[in-house]
Amino acid sequence: MPHVRVTARRRFGQWLLTKPANVAIDGHPAGQVRWGRSDVFEVPVGRHRVSANFPYLGGKPKGDATLDVDLGEGVLIDVLYRSPWVVTMKGTLQITTAPVPA
Repeated sequence: MPHVRVTARRRFGQWLLTKPANVAIDGHPAGQVRWGRSDVFEVPVGRHRVSANFPYLGGKPKGDATLDVDLGEGVLIDVLYRSPWVVTMKGTLQITTAPVPA
């Protein structure tokens, strides 16, 4: 099975972002990733849409970001989620390493 490792980073000075980032794969909640940490999610082989956001002050999630990835058997891909400079803007998701066998 392929894996997606998501690392969550918040911008300098964003100390109000205390709750972990939310990660969804193909529109289904996959889990949460604490800021400055990584977590690995197992997915089936194929094309997937990875998305992330964060809860902010008890309101609707902010900083939405999405990324489409193609994964083959036994592949591990690293993805970095970064919060936006202004919480009402979109965050970023980017592949940080080429897919490698897990």
